[in-house]
Amino acid sequence: MTIMVKTMTNTTNKQTLVCLALLAAFSGGAQAHGNEACDSTATLISKIQGSGKSSPMVGQQVTVRALVSAVKPNMGGYYLQEEKSDWDNNSKTSEGIFVADNDAVTVVKSKSKRKLQAGDLVTLTAKVEESHDFTQLSKPSQFKVCSHGHKVDAVTVKLPLTDKYQLETVEGMLIKLPQNLTISDTYSFSRYGQMMLSNGRLFSPTNIASPGKAANKVAAANRLNQIIIDDSSTEKNPPLSIDTNHSFRTGNHISGIEGVVHYSFGNYLIETTGAMEFHTDNKRLAEPPIKTKGQLRVASFNVLNYFNGNGPKKEFPTKRGANTLAECERQTIKIVAGRKVLKVDVFGLMELENDGYDKYSAIVELTDKLNAATGANYQIVRPKSDKLGDGLIAVGMIYDSAMVEPVGTAATLSEFPFNFKSRQPLAQSFKDKKSGETFTVVVNHFKSKGSCPKDKTDPNARKNDGQACWNALRVESSQKLAKWLKSNPTGNNDKDILIIGDLNANVKEDPITALIGAGYQDMVAKYQGEEAYSFVYRGQVGYIDHALASVSMAGQIVDVADWHINADEMRLTDYNLENKSATAQKRLFKADAFRSSDHDPLIIELSLK
Repeated sequence: MTIMVKTMTNTTNKQTLVCLALLAAFSGGAQAHGNEACDSTATLISKIQGSGKSSPMVGQQVTVRALVSAVKPNMGGYYLQEEKSDWDNNSKTSEGIFVADNDAVTVVKSKSKRKLQAGDLVTLTAKVEESHDFTQLSKPSQFKVCSHGHKVDAVTVKLPLTDKYQLETVEGMLIKLPQNLTISDTYSFSRYGQMMLSNGRLFSPTNIASPGKAANKVAAANRLNQIIIDDSSTEKNPPLSIDTNHSFRTGNHISGIEGVVHYSFGNYLIETTGAMEFHTDNKRLAEPPIKTKGQLRVASFNVLNYFNGNGPKKEFPTKRGANTLAECERQTIKIVAGRKVLKVDVFGLMELENDGYDKYSAIVELTDKLNAATGANYQIVRPKSDKLGDGLIAVGMIYDSAMVEPVGTAATLSEFPFNFKSRQPLAQSFKDKKSGETFTVVVNHFKSKGSCPKDKTDPNARKNDGQACWNALRVESSQKLAKWLKSNPTGNNDKDILIIGDLNANVKEDPITALIGAGYQDMVAKYQGEEAYSFVYRGQVGYIDHALASVSMAGQIVDVADWHINADEMRLTDYNLENKSATAQKRLFKADAFRSSDHDPLIIELSLK
């Protein structure tokens, strides 16, 4: 994000502004205009903007006289704002406006070349337009710089906003955000140079409220408690002067934000104009934040479409995941780095390429690489079938043979809905070699919330209750899973059962309450509370990666923690090579666990008895 680097290293710019201010003060303040064009009658910007969403003067030619509040060459223009003495004191009308004018950003004043600057008082005649619901002036003529060195007053705006139209009333104006705001989302950071900020973390509504009215209330509050800062450029994949040490993780904070309000693609954006201060509150942790260690460690990890190429020739691209062998190697390095630090005894994996268990398969290659990196002897849980269903991705499970040994058979469930959208579960019972105690782990990956049915009467269509679509299918998945586990599918009669995996449902949603109703306890809620999260989606955090234990198992779990190596990280630092320059591909990649996936691994500590 170009503006981020500028604002973090903007000492020179600050000094320049100070020098300009001192020059203006020494010369008696702003220069007087004293010419006919600058003294002519002008239309107030507040009248042009009007009190509605669109200008009441669209299509008309107007003459304005106002202060330049920001010059944005990469946006093809600049912003004007009325002098404070000309404000109309109507809170519904904006005093600022954008002028689309590529030529004027390098305007020639008199015979000396002087770039247009914030604080210049200018006059011009232009046409009023609505460009994608953004009021602006275009095709300016009779442009004159009347004087310079003026102070442009910034309006204070705080989050949460009072209503969804509040930023419309300051569209085009210079504003300041006095709060210490949380970085909530960086998804568009590398692509468009944008970040979403909020006043505190935004939680997924159904992570803290029941589906329906309560969740919708949280969603409405979240919409008012967010704002987007932008790099003032329309360039895709802008050059970024950052490296893996920069702290643009979600959960960190930014203060001292000032900028002009723009509107584009349905969003209000703050085009920043000055230096901002970054606060690294949400620091990376080199190891999982475990407080109480157990005898054994179980973990759940969605590895984000780990596909290792087709056959011995490693043919790419495959249906998902890495597009090239180079990307696959980078992805493998990061996943293995995370698993090496985790030191897990039983590992449940999601989003593995569903290509069986031969020596060229994804799970075999990943396990071999882990063994080579750690010196351990991880083994793969192999069901009797060649692979788990016909889907592109599957769950998998590996275990440290020095710590545990399988008991009974590896079991899976292939009946509806696990032969339709939800991936087949995989269950295996183990015996702890030290204590001799047995327990069962079942890995799951329920249907996601995407690709909604087009028929609105379909039971799986979106119900606008915060649970998105395919909720009915996920509920049925929970019910069938609980019933299946009662039948002791592995052949082990021990009632110590641990359900792990990506259930694609937040804790208050129906699929989770169905499992809780079937006698399972939410271990993430017990050890981390309402602020637990493993995933960030559209600036909202929550956990869809679960650890649900039978009553007897719950009493043998001593700690549960998410290791935030992925969800808070910029996707810019992942294994992918596309949309990155050769320099960025090298500089932004590091052979560590961070951004090895988009889900955080979940760790469960067991002390069996």
